[in-house]
Amino acid sequence: MEINRGYSIKGKSKGKLRHWSVLFEKWSQGIDLYIDVTDGDVPYFYKERASVSFLAAAAWQCGWVAMQEFETEKRKPKGRYKAWKGRCDLFICSENRSDFIEAKYKQLSLNSKNLVENLDKVLADAVSDAHDSKCRQDINAVGVAFIPFYAHSKHEHEIDALVEEAISQIKITEADAWAWCFPDSMRRVASDNDYLNPGMIMLAKLAE
Repeated sequence: MEINRGYSIKGKSKGKLRHWSVLFEKWSQGIDLYIDVTDGDVPYFYKERASVSFLAAAAWQCGWVAMQEFETEKRKPKGRYKAWKGRCDLFICSENRSDFIEAKYKQLSLNSKNLVENLDKVLADAVSDAHDSKCRQDINAVGVAFIPFYAHSKHEHEIDALVEEAISQIKITEADAWAWCFPDSMRRVASDNDYLNPGMIMLAKLAE
């Protein structure tokens, strides 16, 4: 398994998310570029807004357009409540596809005992928000979970195995598509608090 970077899109979702294949590639390339230019600063621990900005940058690198934190109409599914004005985390648009994206962010340990459960919980929260933003049938609403991982430096010699195990468990989650980025240059670099920050995964699920 390639653990530096990669992505997968489930078969049933390839119709509506197939354009995310190039988006995932540009996203991981952007993370690698940032680390190179900043001489080792890891961008995935700067919380949700920073993570959304990397996804927006990936859209622009694809030749698409993107807009963050914009006002839009929101409503509960099936029109049970009146619509209201709210904010959406990200809008991306190519010539043929458009997506409203709502994001959530949570740091998790690579040694988490309930990894799949924790991933699904963060993703479900994002999808719930995406449902509220699904105000047009011609635009996808997508929930995205950004999950940076950490591990104590005592696990340095087994970090690749821990990362590979985490990646292998993603397919068990409720995600429709996912990508990961664990740069080889950073997987064994300990921070000041003696923890490794090896990389992150991004999960995506359509709100339907």
